[in-house]
Parts: sequence; C-alpha cells; structure tokens
Amino acid sequence: MKCINFNKFKWEKENLQRKKYEHDAEKFFSNGYYSSDSKEKIKFYTMAIKLNPSFVNAYFNRAELYKELEKYNKAIEDYSKILELNPKDKDCYNNRAIVYYLIKDYDKALQDLDKLVSMDKHYKNIYFNRGMIFLKIDDYKRAAIEFTKAIHEDSRDSEAYENRAFAYYNLKRYSPSIKDYTNALKLTPENKNIYLNRGTIYYKIKNYENAISDYMKALNSKEKDPSFYHEVYTNCSDRLNKKIVPFVNFK
Repeated sequence: MKCINFNKFKWEKENLQRKKYEHDAEKFFSNGYYSSDSKEKIKFYTMAIKLNPSFVNAYFNRAELYKELEKYNKAIEDYSKILELNPKDKDCYNNRAIVYYLIKDYDKALQDLDKLVSMDKHYKNIYFNRGMIFLKIDDYKRAAIEFTKAIHEDSRDSEAYENRAFAYYNLKRYSPSIKDYTNALKLTPENKNIYLNRGTIYYKIKNYENAISDYMKALNSKEKDPSFYHEVYTNCSDRLNKKIVPFVNFK
C-alpha cells in the first residue's frame, strides 16, 4: 500500500487554486480594459490585483487611470509596485517620471529617466522628456543638449526643434533659435505659434520686416501699423509659446 504524499497533495491543491485565481483575475482585467467608465475600470483592476498580486498589467493600467484622475500618489505607488515585480520595466520608469514631473518633483523624475537611459539609450522620447524637465528648472543649456539628442533620434520631431529653439532663445542664441523655428515650420507649416515665436525673436533683434511678416501669418492679420506689432511683441517677449508636457508611452 502506497503512502499518500500529503505535501504533494497540498501543493497540487494550492496550484489549482492559484490557477483559478489567475484565471478569474484575467476576467476582471478584461472587464476593466473594455469598460468605458474610469471608476469602474479601477474597480476591476483592483479586483484583478487582489486575486493576482503580481499582475503587472493591472497595476500599470490602474496607475494610468490614477494619473488621468490626478491621483498622483496612488499612481506612483502602482508604478513602484511594478518595479518591485519587474525592475526592468522601461515604460514604468518613463511614466513614473512623468507623474513626478506633474507633481514638480523634478529630481525624482530625472532619476527615473537617468535609470531608463542607462537601460535603453534609444527609448522613445527619452531625450525629449529629459529636455522638458530641464526647461522646467530653467536649465536651458542642458535642455538644448537633450533636445539635440532627441533630434538625432528623430529628425522629423518638430516639437524637439521648437523646444530647442525656446532653450536657445533663453540663452540669447537668437540665430540658432530662428533656424530651429524655421525647421519646425518646414515640418508643421500650419503651426501659427511658431510664426509668433519666430516673429518675436526677429523683433527682438530689430529685424522688423521679418517680424511683421511672421506676426501677420500668426494672427491672420493684414494690419500694417508697426505700433500694433510692437504691442504684440510686448505681450510675447517675456514668454514664448512652448509645449511643456512630456510624452507618455503606453503598454
């Protein structure tokens, strides 16, 4: 008569139970994924996580929802849990950095992006996002360096040209700033903010003819009176229009 291996029996029972929980967790995850209501989605993802505490995609999607709802601390908790489970999750480092950016914790945002660039030097938008942080802390020299790297990665990134132009403008490097705005216009000729920004620089360096030409295009104006454009310049010179939201990468 064979002896019953109770340890094996217990292990098989626990294994079956675990598989059932994981299967049920997948169902809740699917319900959350296809739900159109943010709060419902969070409930489903939370139930999936309770059944399977290692469910990385459920944490990730819930974190994205918390971010959209501006529950930033909860989003950070979920991203941090993912990194406990998978320290090599590059998207998680990127998106946690963006949440830190949104709560103005720029040091931690840079730490995450530095970690990310050490893992993957060609990760999508990594240099653009680092440039955005340096713009926020008014480190225009380092911002320009990061946007230059972004342009090397994607020479058709018009926003990288725009933001490097903004950095150059603040460094009083007006010629390369104008050149970058011109390159951005070649890529997005319908962008009137670029005309406005380039016109402001032309005005600043007293190239009034080009300044007025750009202002007319930006404002759809046929006004010829220089005093009108001086007022436009006065309103624009302190702060050019720029994109200040980093890119988010989704699973």
